[in-house]
Amino acid sequence: MMHYIEFAKSKYSYWFTLLSAIISLIAIFPLNKCIAVFIIILCLAFSFLIPLFYAKFKRRFKLKTIGKSDLTFRFGDLFDEDCFVVTTTCHFDVDPHDENYTAVDSLVGHFVQRFFADNVEELKLQIEEQLRNKFNRDKPFDYGDSIKIIVEGKIVYFLAFTDRVKSQQPEDFYIKTTQKFFRTICDENHGKRICLPLIGDNNNISDSGFTSSEVCFQSLIAMINNFEIVNQRSELKLKIVALPEKRSELIYVVSQYSK
Repeated sequence: MMHYIEFAKSKYSYWFTLLSAIISLIAIFPLNKCIAVFIIILCLAFSFLIPLFYAKFKRRFKLKTIGKSDLTFRFGDLFDEDCFVVTTTCHFDVDPHDENYTAVDSLVGHFVQRFFADNVEELKLQIEEQLRNKFNRDKPFDYGDSIKIIVEGKIVYFLAFTDRVKSQQPEDFYIKTTQKFFRTICDENHGKRICLPLIGDNNNISDSGFTSSEVCFQSLIAMINNFEIVNQRSELKLKIVALPEKRSELIYVVSQYSK
């Protein structure tokens, strides 16, 4: 709740300025003193309550970047989207029964439980086929390599993001992964908005070093801006999706990047 209150306090002066126009009307039109005081109190209260309501219930945001990319944010379920990204290892491990490489509570673990709970072998076969067709080389693959499959009419990208042995990850693996993947989807240019999780957040079990979902969000925005600096003629069409339970932690920072 404190995050919501801090957000409301940060927006108080903005809303008070807007509502002060109502207060100015009181000085123009003769009103009963009690009514005038009541209106002023309402304006003061609503200057806080409106952003508080906004923080609690707004789900979709249009985000700013330094370039021309079309970037949005939503609180919701990533797997409800039509085109989304699932991060995995450079070996494209997806079987949560093998907990050495795929945690049950990781993003890919939740994906398997949702779409392939009784047939993870089918998913593994589809991934192997796509890897052979696209890369024609042995594992492990490079950070940022990706393949996509169709699952229940949805386009699902599997993105090589982390190593099986976390201590072997280079310091710049996060940068390498995001920049290569952004380049790939720009080259594909299929027109669909691609939905990203908070890449590197705890549910990805990536050892990214991020201390919070807030830092993870800011880092992802930084990677998008970095791509735009290097690729000024390219335009990304992305949506970042975070779970509703992340709202209290993220609402303030998301609002700072909102248009």
